[in-house]
Amino acid sequence: MAWFIWFCASLFLCLLKPKRSNGIPRSAYAANQFQLNSKLLQLPINQICQEVNELSDELDIEHDFLIYSSRTEIGIFDLTSNASALPIATSLRNVVGVFLDEKYVYWTVNDPQNEAIHRAFRNGSGAEVIAIEGIGNPEGIAVDWITGNIYFTDELQKRIGVCTNSGSHCTSIITEDTKKPRGLVLHPSTGHMYWSDWGDHPHISRAEMNGKSRVPIVTESLTWSNGLTIDYIYSRLYWTDAKSKTIESISFVGTDRRTVLRAIDIHPYSLAVFEDRLFWSDWKTKSIQICNKTNGEGKATLLQEDRTIVGIHVYQPLARANFDNPCKGNPCGEVCLLGADLSYTCVYSLNKILGNDEKTCEPIKDEDGLILAIGGVLLDYHHEILGKPRWNTIDNPQQFAEIFHPNSRSLTSDCRQMIFNEISRISGHNETFAAIAYDHIGNNLYSADVRYKRIKVMSLSTMKTIFLSFSEEPRSILLVPEKSTMFVTFCVVSSCHIDKMSMAGSGRKRFLGDVFNGPRVPLAFDAETSRVFWADQGTGKLESVLFDGHNRKEMELVLKEPVTLAIVEDRVLGVRNNSREIFCVSKNDFSGKKEYNLTVPMEGNVVAVNMNNPEEKSTKELHECQVDNGGCSYVCLLKLSQSHVCGCPAEMILDVDQKTCKFI
Repeated sequence: MAWFIWFCASLFLCLLKPKRSNGIPRSAYAANQFQLNSKLLQLPINQICQEVNELSDELDIEHDFLIYSSRTEIGIFDLTSNASALPIATSLRNVVGVFLDEKYVYWTVNDPQNEAIHRAFRNGSGAEVIAIEGIGNPEGIAVDWITGNIYFTDELQKRIGVCTNSGSHCTSIITEDTKKPRGLVLHPSTGHMYWSDWGDHPHISRAEMNGKSRVPIVTESLTWSNGLTIDYIYSRLYWTDAKSKTIESISFVGTDRRTVLRAIDIHPYSLAVFEDRLFWSDWKTKSIQICNKTNGEGKATLLQEDRTIVGIHVYQPLARANFDNPCKGNPCGEVCLLGADLSYTCVYSLNKILGNDEKTCEPIKDEDGLILAIGGVLLDYHHEILGKPRWNTIDNPQQFAEIFHPNSRSLTSDCRQMIFNEISRISGHNETFAAIAYDHIGNNLYSADVRYKRIKVMSLSTMKTIFLSFSEEPRSILLVPEKSTMFVTFCVVSSCHIDKMSMAGSGRKRFLGDVFNGPRVPLAFDAETSRVFWADQGTGKLESVLFDGHNRKEMELVLKEPVTLAIVEDRVLGVRNNSREIFCVSKNDFSGKKEYNLTVPMEGNVVAVNMNNPEEKSTKELHECQVDNGGCSYVCLLKLSQSHVCGCPAEMILDVDQKTCKFI
């Protein structure tokens, strides 16, 4: 039995064994193998796999590593044992900057429409997006080892941004006089950061890690300033210049500038320092080069790849000094950043301002709300200008009512339960109910009943229901209560069209002359621009037009089976058929397309209930339906600007007062 355990352990070790690099001996790694092998011989066989992973991770933390990106992979080189290991991650798309700490590997992605900041565990598992919205062309990335905050440069957005380690909050800290920021390094021990900019006026600058006290330290004889690295022991800053093909260094205050190496390779990009050596990636030769950090001697090739090597970073656990974290205990409402001398500053997301206490954050305006429902589960969804969307599960009718209804306290517990059940049912697996919409003026909930070719209208004031019947299947509903107007997508088999009518169902007419493929043509409305948006599931086209039908715009890109649309802030949000994949584009010109996954395990299509009613609070005069339900015994339906009509069930008619429903 002991022999069998030894054999299995050796087999696992062979699988985990790093590859040789340029014939360099691996004596240090061999010692680690012996330690791991000795421990495994003492274990029952069912624990071997677990112990291999756990002990390997413990040993890895003690090593110094060079991590690098080659567009589609993140590779790693053990500087302690001088050996290449298996890649941390593969099958990626246009990875640029990389960073490694004790727990995670971080990287920036420049793939069109998927530009983002990512992280995963050190073994490549558990990959997740840290920030995707507001990200244009991210390159440099660095992590503050004291607070865990993630810093990055973005050339397209012309800024340096920062996110909390989980990505829950992000903001900009450097925007002015910034054209093409690229390299980025942090010095948490002093609370400073350094970055390169290769724009019209190339420079290397320094600021506190909260963005304050900005000062340029190199402005002359720079062209394509790329990679930056810090020698923490000797307090020097190094950089590469791809145009002049040089590596230079300078003190932190901008004095004692020195040239380390001149006329190096073809296109030096990223840079790192370890002990007495400098490492840099060269785009042209697809390699990582090394030399002495003081005099440039001993230039050699560390490793060669088939793909272009872009970003590199050296992880040195022993070089990181231990300091108290002034941000421990979350003294700030959102983001806590280091300043000089280990001070801290509270900052806020881009759509918020700092409160009077200079710690908490307050929204500049009321956030656009959106409820997403899927598989009977309701989500409170919030969009971010910079970062990633966030959502919370709505667990009960009370919580739902507070989010959904402008005056939730007026609703009885039975009413809250009925609304909760209705939206949960529509978002379930029953394709009979295709859409849902809320009239915040009439206080009515509309839902499309495909099977019976009707729209159900439930008054949340009386909790009574009526139906609007049609000769075609209503597949999507869009309500514009401020204009007392309803848009409905009607379909017969695979032929759909959009009609416009009053919210009582009267005055129906064709809104657009087009015939759409369907079977879903989701609708959305933006009050700010007064535009109606729609998407055709069959063709993948996303379009918009003014409320009066003029000035039509079409998205150049073709989407894949869009079945849900909503307007959140300045973005159009959509969801693909039978998927968790969400896309977002600018509502003004359909630019800046982003895609990300809604990480929920439920099945079925996502139903959106748009809660953004920007004109509601500005309404000076109450609508008739807002006063005692317009006097209606059942449902008060918006008809014109301030007028209404009372609705009754099919088996009832209006009495002579035109308000009370009575049986026929």
